[in-house]
Amino acid sequence: MGYLQSMQYRYPEERGGQFLRHLFFPTLLALLTGVLLTLSFPSPDQGWVAWFALVPLVCACHERQGKPSFFLGLLSGFLATSGIFHWILKVQVFQWPHFLLLVLLALFFAAYTALWCVGLSFLRDLSLPLLLTAPALWVSLDYLRAHAGFVALPWTILAHSQHTNLALIQIASYTGEYGISFLIVMANIGLSEAILRKKWKGLIIAFCIIALLHSWGTKLLLRGTKADRLKVAVIQPNIPLSVGDSYLGEATHLSRLEGLTITVAKYKPALFVWPESAVTDLHRRDELVMQLRKISKAANAPLLVGSSDYIALPSKNRSPPGGLIFIIPAYNAAYFISPENSGGSLAKPYRKCILVPFGEYLPFPSLTKKLPDWLIPKLFESLPGNEYRTYIIHKDIKVSPIICWENIFADYVRQLVREEQPHLIVQLTNDNWFGHTAAPYQHNIASVFRAVENRVPIAIASNTGPSWVIDPMGRVVAEVEGLFIQGAAVGEVSLRNDVTFYTKNGDLFVFMCMVLVMIAGLSTAFLRTQDKKTV
Repeated sequence: MGYLQSMQYRYPEERGGQFLRHLFFPTLLALLTGVLLTLSFPSPDQGWVAWFALVPLVCACHERQGKPSFFLGLLSGFLATSGIFHWILKVQVFQWPHFLLLVLLALFFAAYTALWCVGLSFLRDLSLPLLLTAPALWVSLDYLRAHAGFVALPWTILAHSQHTNLALIQIASYTGEYGISFLIVMANIGLSEAILRKKWKGLIIAFCIIALLHSWGTKLLLRGTKADRLKVAVIQPNIPLSVGDSYLGEATHLSRLEGLTITVAKYKPALFVWPESAVTDLHRRDELVMQLRKISKAANAPLLVGSSDYIALPSKNRSPPGGLIFIIPAYNAAYFISPENSGGSLAKPYRKCILVPFGEYLPFPSLTKKLPDWLIPKLFESLPGNEYRTYIIHKDIKVSPIICWENIFADYVRQLVREEQPHLIVQLTNDNWFGHTAAPYQHNIASVFRAVENRVPIAIASNTGPSWVIDPMGRVVAEVEGLFIQGAAVGEVSLRNDVTFYTKNGDLFVFMCMVLVMIAGLSTAFLRTQDKKTV
């Protein structure tokens, strides 16, 4: 009887202890990582937090097998994705039925974190150091995320949290942005091993590597250059979406763009950059072309202008009531307007090549068009471009445009630099849809890495901001501060002529990480086979 009484007394306490140890505390740690990752990006943009943000999750998954680790990683990734992308709820076209899509999106991207956690449970038992294999696995999954077809979204990858850590991110000229992600995960693993196993060797090694790279990057930033310099002006007109829907709105828009351009012309920039969709149908409106050429001549420099180009379809059953034709968007384009060619034809435009799924085109249209409008709004799909463009400005300096979110795809920009060898990249953007959120800042910081990776300056002209001029070292040298304000900024940048290792060789570092992961995977499979034979 005494034994039974003892069991009855201890059993609830043991069950409660197991609940705290096996479920509550690990869940709390996983959620903490989700919060810390959210804090690492704009806003509040506390990048230093990323250096220990993964530690709670690694501790939560310690000595746990695949399924529990997957659940913890999924939970952490879901919270982080939801926190970083919370601005989607404020997008002007967002409706509450789309909340389901947001949940599915968060779960999809959380799966990458979950797979990494599962990988940790296999990698710990290998002779290969976790200090290398865990970051290699993270980088491999990051690369997969950036090349996942229509769901590819390398937006706010871990490296982007360090966009202000200019000294450290200089390594991107060799490894791409993935090298910075590798270092962050390495530091987190080293710190986790020190906490869990009282082993400080990994943390010391990680600290020394990061310190050396930081010192090297600092020397690069302090080193002067004899390269030619170029002034470029970015124009931020702050035109609301509603204004552009009428001819009166377009006239107001043009007047504001012209005023801002002429205002900063006194600084004698070699190029003025207007934002995405600054004008409409430039390809078939001769009077508008002439007007822009007059502005260019008055400013004494060429313009790069974003244009929404439309095409006309026969009426049939798709025309608006009483209409004879139906106008639909065709291309998101950028045009080069030179003051030296006042009567000639327009140069061929650059047409946006990487379109936004569900915004500019519908993936798998045979399926998605059958879904209800409240879930997937029906849209007239834009057409993608199929080639880069380069334009010549002052002293044979070459300029290449990209449009909107093309800047987040490192491969695309690298290939542009490799093929066209521009001295300057201009990014035309209209983040009006995002409102007063962190999204435009999250969007822009990817261009900091594109500049460093290829040592090419990037000028971002955004309709509603922020508009930046970024030098080849990733420094923002000029900006129009704030969102939904009008202004212009002129920045002077150096023009690099050397080709970086990353531009020339691409993601060689990523492929090395993938090979390491494959070796680790084969080793795990071999060891498990041997264990079964032993049993």
